[in-house]
Amino acid sequence: MIRHLLAQLPAGHTGIYLDILPTESLKEFLNALVTAVFSTIPEQSKPGKLMLDFIKSLRPVIVFDPLTGFPQLSVDVRPGEAERHIRSVLGHLEAYPEKVIMSGLSFQVASSI
Repeated sequence: MIRHLLAQLPAGHTGIYLDILPTESLKEFLNALVTAVFSTIPEQSKPGKLMLDFIKSLRPVIVFDPLTGFPQLSVDVRPGEAERHIRSVLGHLEAYPEKVIMSGLSFQVASSI
């Protein structure tokens, strides 16, 4: 349903689906973020090319999810660098000419035991 709503955004808006449920660290969050951006932002436009060039500068490794077949990016960063790269990706999204709406899944299960 979230993906459907993001696809219905008006002109001038870009919807990015980001599932952070399986992430357990900043590095995993960075990988999920660059995968979501890479699979959403079109490279044909100048801003899209700049965004994807930045992501490519992180030297991601592309792997394919065995269940879905969709590409996933994995960025190998040194400890402590993930937060800086996350801020950079978000800064590039902020400068993107269209309004970027990012949504997805995040759950926290609490036990009452």
